[in-house]
Amino acid sequence: MILFREIISVAIFLAGLSGLYSFIMDGFEWSTLFAMVVCFVLAYIIWPSKRKGQRDEGGYIADIFEWMIELPIEFFLWILRLFGRLFGGKGNGADIDFDL
Repeated sequence: MILFREIISVAIFLAGLSGLYSFIMDGFEWSTLFAMVVCFVLAYIIWPSKRKGQRDEGGYIADIFEWMIELPIEFFLWILRLFGRLFGGKGNGADIDFDL
C-alpha cells in the first residue's frame, strides 16, 4: 500500500510540475495556477512521510522524492510563518523605523 501511495503521489507531483512549466511558458492562467496548487497539495497529502511515521524505509530515492514533494508546501508554510511573525507580533520580527 505504501508503494502504491508513493507512485500515485509522484505521478500527481509530476502533473504539478508540468502545470508549473505550462504556467511559466504559456503565461498566467487562473486554471493552470489552481490545478498546479491542487496537484502539489494532493501529492503532499498522499505521500507517506517519514516525519509523520508512515514510512520507515524505502531507500535514498524515496527520500529524494519525499524532499521534492514536501519542498513546495514547506516553502509556502515558511513564508506564512515569516509573515505571521512580522505582522502578528510573534517572535522578535523586524522593526522598520523611518526618521523624517
